[in-house]
Amino acid sequence: MTEETEQSLLRPSDSEGEQRQEILLLRSNLGAIVPVVCGSESWLPEESLGPMHIDYYLIMYVMDGKAGFTADDRSYALKKDQLFVARPGELVRGQADSKQGCTVAWIGFEAAALVGDDDFVLNRQDVFTLPEGRGLFQEMTACTDLRPSLELRLCGKICELLAVMTDDFGEIEPAVTDYVGRAKNYIHANYARDVSVQGIARSLGLSRSYFSAVFSREEGLSPQEYLVDYRLRKSAELICKYGLRPGEAAAAAGYTDVFTFSKMFKKKYGVSPGKYQSGSEESPE
Repeated sequence: MTEETEQSLLRPSDSEGEQRQEILLLRSNLGAIVPVVCGSESWLPEESLGPMHIDYYLIMYVMDGKAGFTADDRSYALKKDQLFVARPGELVRGQADSKQGCTVAWIGFEAAALVGDDDFVLNRQDVFTLPEGRGLFQEMTACTDLRPSLELRLCGKICELLAVMTDDFGEIEPAVTDYVGRAKNYIHANYARDVSVQGIARSLGLSRSYFSAVFSREEGLSPQEYLVDYRLRKSAELICKYGLRPGEAAAAAGYTDVFTFSKMFKKKYGVSPGKYQSGSEESPE
C-alpha cells in the first residue's frame, strides 16, 4: 500500500499546513523523583559536615566562599557557583575553606530507576560549574511554606536543575535509536490523527529518505508500514478488548473508509473485523 492510499483512508487533519507544531518526545523513563532533604547553611572557616552515609542523590551547591567535599574516595575543592554530586550508597563529608567560611545549599532526592543509568546526568560527572543553578537553589530553599504542593514544587525545580546540568554537557548528536524512539512514540500517541512520514521526518530535522532508512534498519518495517500495522493492531484491540463495533474501531484508529479498512484487517488477521469480534477473546500482540 502506498502512502497516498493509506493517507486517503485517514480523517482530515485537525489543523492546516504549518499552523500545527509538534514536538516529538522520546518518552524517556525519568524515574520517580522523591525529594528527601533541602536546605542551606552558612559554615564558619573549617566547619565541617559529616561523615554521613546517604541512600539518595545529594547535590551540594556553593552559594558563596569555598568548600571541600568528599564522597567515598573522591575529593574536590569547590568555589562559588559550583556544585558537587554525591550518589546513593556513598559516605559524604564537607568542610568550609580554612581561611573563609562559605554558604552552601543542598537538595537530596531519590530516583531509584536512574541509579544504574550511565546516561543520567548525575552519574556522568561529579562537579559542575553552574551559575544558572544559583537561582534554582534560592527558589528551592525558599519553599518554607509546608503546603501540600511543596513536594511538587521541589520536583519541578529538581527537574529544571537536571535540565540545566544536562545542557552543560553541550550539544550531543542524538543516537539513531533516539530518532526511531521519538517517531514510534509519536505514532503511538497520534495514530488516530493525520500522520505523515514526511511530517515526522521534518519534526526530527531529518530528510525523509534518511529517516525512512534508519527506521527501516532498526524496526524491519518502513515508517509507513509500521504506522499501518500499529493502526490495525489498535483497531483489533479496540474490538476485542473494549467491545467497539468494527466501524467504531476503524474511526478510532484513524480510518474513514470502513470497507477498505475491513479488507486490510482481513489481510492481516485472516478474518473480517466482525468475525474477529465474535471469535477473539484476547487482544493481539
